[in-house]
Amino acid sequence: MVSGDPRAGERLDWIFRYTTMLRYDDCQRFHFWSGFRAFLLWEMEREYTEEKRKALISRGGLYYELKEDYAHALECYTSGGDHSKVSELLVRNAELHPGMGHYAEMEKYYRSLPETEILASPSLMQGMSMLCALVMDYEGSERWYGELQKFVEHCGRQDAAGKQARGRLAWLDISLPQRGVKGLTETIPAVFRLLTNKEVALPSFSVTSALPSIMNGGKDFSEWSKKDDLLYKTLRLPVEAVLGRDSVCLADCAIAESKFEKGEDVTGRMLSLLPQMNEIRNHGTSDMEFAVSGLLARSQLANGQPTDARRTIMVLRECFVERGLTRFLPNMDAMLCRIDMHTGDLDAADAWYREKAPCEPTHLNVMRRYQYLTQAMVEIMQNRPDAALLTLSPMEPYIQNCARIIDGIHLNVLTAIALRRKKDERWRERLTAALDAAAREGVDLAALRPVMIHAQLLGRDQLPEVRRLGVIPSFFVAHVYHWGDVHLENLGPGRAEAISPAGSAAEQGIPFTFHQDAPVIRPDMLETVWCAVNRVTRQGRVLGREERVDVRTALEAVTVHAAYQYFEETDKGTLAPGKQADLVILDRDPLAVPQEELRDIRVLETWKDGVPIFCREA
Repeated sequence: MVSGDPRAGERLDWIFRYTTMLRYDDCQRFHFWSGFRAFLLWEMEREYTEEKRKALISRGGLYYELKEDYAHALECYTSGGDHSKVSELLVRNAELHPGMGHYAEMEKYYRSLPETEILASPSLMQGMSMLCALVMDYEGSERWYGELQKFVEHCGRQDAAGKQARGRLAWLDISLPQRGVKGLTETIPAVFRLLTNKEVALPSFSVTSALPSIMNGGKDFSEWSKKDDLLYKTLRLPVEAVLGRDSVCLADCAIAESKFEKGEDVTGRMLSLLPQMNEIRNHGTSDMEFAVSGLLARSQLANGQPTDARRTIMVLRECFVERGLTRFLPNMDAMLCRIDMHTGDLDAADAWYREKAPCEPTHLNVMRRYQYLTQAMVEIMQNRPDAALLTLSPMEPYIQNCARIIDGIHLNVLTAIALRRKKDERWRERLTAALDAAAREGVDLAALRPVMIHAQLLGRDQLPEVRRLGVIPSFFVAHVYHWGDVHLENLGPGRAEAISPAGSAAEQGIPFTFHQDAPVIRPDMLETVWCAVNRVTRQGRVLGREERVDVRTALEAVTVHAAYQYFEETDKGTLAPGKQADLVILDRDPLAVPQEELRDIRVLETWKDGVPIFCREA
């Protein structure tokens, strides 16, 4: 194809079979040994005229273009002096959304275009505005947007150039990342009216940018999540009209993801979404296929089904490979890596890091942000906090300038963990920033149910913040009895009496649990209840009278709240029809005996799932 020689394939096959000058890579592309390649180039210089050499190199560009290797294609076209092909390829790319375009690979060629040529083409002005935005040159992005605006002002309402230019401008109004979602609720209906009046022709969109998300895809729609039901009703039709086939199933997937991110059960919504996959394949886009499958995998992971989550992504990955949709594979592989880390398959995560992670912190490609965050997670897992901070820090300007709230929360959490690993006290402010951002977006922090283990020294002054953050303290309250006298000696009366402040937590409505840290002491829950109610040391001193709780509260800490702590309150924690029959039969009623006798109560029988597994002999 490249040389024009009909026997070229036969000759390449002979070289491959009988020499070591040629090898094929995994993608079935051939590479000449460097010395042999130099010889061939020397032969070309000697045998071919300049005109013939340029034509040959330009045909090489066509070969690369057909292989979708646009960086090499543009290099060949440029070397061959085929400026028209360079311009054609750049214009064609400029008409693509960032999730499908190749802006990063083509940046230097866009930058080398004469300004007069860009100003004459609405597509190139659109492409330059988007390119600048993607490399975080927001001033340059707005400058080219302004030039396109001027072009529109000089065009007639109905001429073809004006129609195209207005379409490009509307596309930027919706798509520019630095604009966020501010004003989109007005912009989309306005563009809808232009379409209805046939005043614009729009390029293709992508709400996801090849990510497994709509709410955090091309843009961050956290703000919309606060009023998702209203927007679903009012904006659905205009969005479908503006986005066309890019909108198939978008509204249903978006509202399901919005509910999922807010901690709601989306099982029913997923059951209605999945039958629409055929509709998406036949009439929609592959971006939406990935978004629906990505949401399904995340919900499966949240429901404790990591094997199903991995299968969901692997099935789609195999399908996309068969269909040649390779642009999705990097983010799919990153998602599989996250599932591997969730399940503890650290070898698989390490393999992804070695073979597929971007590993380019000095040259940020914002389209790879999902991969960068995954890379930082692996580096933290590898106990390499400095590497994680190096990966994360270049993302901060992009996240701030483009109002990426979800990515910002994720980045702050990972940064906090990395700083904590380095014993850098700044971790506190980064974690607080993440939690505050989540709270501002309407996230119910209590729904996360984070647990503070060994909360003996939790200060009373810290309890309001514990309540605000939805933290569940788990007190090793038996410290009062077993080591209370030691605490009095080491900490002094004031601090010792404040250990395990269950009474203060109860007053503030904070759910808490008790634990024993076995085998440090025996897992004797009734002794723990006795400790919480009486707060007596081994030497018989009352330690923190005001932190005592009543018997019922202590029992709730080891039943109701324990189940709640593990998201099992619908199945355990109380005796009720439909719940698991996990129970004990005691020889006395804890609510009726003198409180000092609580630890003397004996367990007569233990039942698990309605089956007796222990029965004390008479």
